[in-house]
Amino acid sequence: MRWLLLILSVLWIGYGVLTIVYTGISREMMKKIINPNRMKPMAVVPLVTGIVLVVGAFWDQALFWLSLILGIAALAKGAYLFAGPPEQVKSFTNWWLIGATDETLRLFALISFIIGSAVLAFIL
Repeated sequence: MRWLLLILSVLWIGYGVLTIVYTGISREMMKKIINPNRMKPMAVVPLVTGIVLVVGAFWDQALFWLSLILGIAALAKGAYLFAGPPEQVKSFTNWWLIGATDETLRLFALISFIIGSAVLAFIL
C-alpha cells in the first residue's frame, strides 16, 4: 500500500509543478483529457483515489489523518461527479477548464504540490 501512496504523491507533485510552470499548456492538456459531457466515467478516478487513500490510512498509521481526510474528500468528489446534477457538474467542469483564471489554477496546483510533498515526506 505504501507504494500506491508514493505513486499518488509523485503524481500530485508532478501535476503541481507542471501546472505552476506551464499553466497554459496544462489547461490545454486538461481540455483534451476531460470531457464535460461525459463526467460519469471520469468519476472513477477520484473514487479509486479515495479508496486507495482511505485503505492506505488504515495500512500506514503515520499518515492516518492526512490520508483519511484526503480519501474522504476524493470519495465525495467522485460521488458528486457521478451522481450530481448533470448540468451543475458540466457547469463546474466548464468553469474549471475555461473560466478559471491562471492564478486560480496555480493556487490549486500549489495546494496539490504541498499535499504531495507532505505525503511523500511522511512515507520516506
